[in-house]
Amino acid sequence: MVFKAGEGAGASGSFFFFSFDGKFLIKTLRGEEKEILLNMLPSFIDHLKQNNNQSLIAKIYGCYTIKTNQFKAVHIIVMENTARLISPTNHKLIFDMKGSSVNRFSKQVKVMSASSLN
Repeated sequence: MVFKAGEGAGASGSFFFFSFDGKFLIKTLRGEEKEILLNMLPSFIDHLKQNNNQSLIAKIYGCYTIKTNQFKAVHIIVMENTARLISPTNHKLIFDMKGSSVNRFSKQVKVMSASSLN
């Protein structure tokens, strides 16, 4: 198997794929998402340069458009799979940061203390 695939639960409905070794995440983009990404790219590159290529933001390795006679053009982004960097024994919080707060809500969850788990 080359890729594991899934459909995003987000509003965009983008598909995402993981490389076999889990190092890369490939995600489909809508046309406007591609344009926003390309417009942000110079600032992102400056951020990486200013921080010696160290960042909590996933590294972007490429943005491509796949064209074929079989289906409409598909825009994809290839990026670092940051979830892979987390040790299963060392629990961390993962945030999916968005550029907009429009129609974005979070569920309220009950947090239990560690002492209540014993």
